[in-house]
Amino acid sequence: AARDALNSTIELNYIEGAATSSGTGIDVLSSTGMAYSCNTLHNLQTGMHLNGTCTDTDIRGNTFEPPFVDGLHYGSLLDINAQLHRGNQWLSGTYSGAAARNDMEDSPNVLNQLLAQRHEIHDDQSAYYPPGFAFPNLPTPINFYINAWFPETFGSPWDCEDQLIGDEREKIREIDIPVALGTAPAGDYEEARRWGARQQLYRKVALQGGETDTLVVDSFYVSQSDSLLGLLYEIEAGKQHLFEQSETEQQQVVALSHDRDSLVQRLTALDSMLVVAEEDVWALRDTLLEKAGLLFQDIDSLDQLIKAEIYAAAENLADDNDALESAKGYAQNELDVNSIYLSTLASGVDTFSSVQLSALGSIAEQCLYSGGRPVYKARHLLHLPYPDSLRVDPGCFQALAEAEATNIAATEKERRTVATSPLPLDWKVYPNPARNVLQIEIVNATPVTIALLDMHGRVLLTQQAEEAPLGQNLTFDISGLNSGMYLLELNGWSISRQLKKVVIMK
Repeated sequence: AARDALNSTIELNYIEGAATSSGTGIDVLSSTGMAYSCNTLHNLQTGMHLNGTCTDTDIRGNTFEPPFVDGLHYGSLLDINAQLHRGNQWLSGTYSGAAARNDMEDSPNVLNQLLAQRHEIHDDQSAYYPPGFAFPNLPTPINFYINAWFPETFGSPWDCEDQLIGDEREKIREIDIPVALGTAPAGDYEEARRWGARQQLYRKVALQGGETDTLVVDSFYVSQSDSLLGLLYEIEAGKQHLFEQSETEQQQVVALSHDRDSLVQRLTALDSMLVVAEEDVWALRDTLLEKAGLLFQDIDSLDQLIKAEIYAAAENLADDNDALESAKGYAQNELDVNSIYLSTLASGVDTFSSVQLSALGSIAEQCLYSGGRPVYKARHLLHLPYPDSLRVDPGCFQALAEAEATNIAATEKERRTVATSPLPLDWKVYPNPARNVLQIEIVNATPVTIALLDMHGRVLLTQQAEEAPLGQNLTFDISGLNSGMYLLELNGWSISRQLKKVVIMK
């Protein structure tokens, strides 16, 4: 299981269950910057389940080998990026539920939301295409949803043979050339995605020692080494190395640990002899206790020395970070998140000030496709004071899908859109974060119900809002609730369920 994980890879596993009555091969909740690569899943209730904030996630080269109830299962609150020709395969066999299941809730933007988390495949008659689908929360027929979630477009599937394994270099792929030239990705999201792609390419080349067999990519790396892109990478690499011990420190830690264990064993043996002990045994025990005290002082001193080195290195990185600036929001976000991390967790401080929480909140609230990777990092940091929080971004999904719609190649499959004429509805919540009172400003042409839920879906407060085409204000008294993340849910006749996240800070 991956719970609140960050920037990790789960790869090359064979996960087999005893029966399809229970068990999930890879179970993911709110984990960002993750890669699930070249795993084989077999004989489980669910092969892979994802829910919560799982942005910047790569699901590639995995094989679903039946039997299953469900092969791939997307939860109803999943916030995840698209998977473009990632080479996952669903082998033929028994899926008593569905090879691919999506619990997305119905809404007027459901097709756009499915496009935002789509799996592009090159051939819908192959193992790369799930043999069966389920959308338990969406009305029938489901063909439109299938075409949006798994569109057939031109491309080549990712191959596990291209995987970086051991000391092998990660290959420079065809897409890396336009990324290096600054011409790709073009038009998929916003400028932030181009920045993120160039960050990834720079990191790939840096890990290879700065040299590849592609001149364009090498020129890109050299030209960016002294730019904001390269300098931010150096800070990121410094953060990764903060908690690595030097070889001398590792040897000292091992030696002191060995001496400690040896002393403890001798003391334990002596204590077993004390019942019939002579005076010299007691004297020896006192001597060993004195040595143990001195040894633990040495261990504590070494621990303090290592921490001091970490904190000094974090301070230097913070100074380097503060010296940089950018007019671009996504890059400035990175600088701000770095500053908060280096002055807190990296410096031995496990709490955030109200100013830091506010700064993290303002970044976490941004649409991740324009705010860039720091949006994921800010949300992850906010999970520390608010561990039960989940991120729901319907508006961001819609903005992404609209931006991407023109880039999806047309297929021969029939597609239709369902015309809707929603009744006028607009609602705003403030302040957010709030302390004692939540104000809701709403314009609604039909009666609605607004409920405040905790992150487990339990209703805490509720109000009815009568028809008010000219607008009205509602007030929720939240003075009796604890600090944390909550959801406001709006429901009404002919109105799809809508959610807004609110934060209560005491």
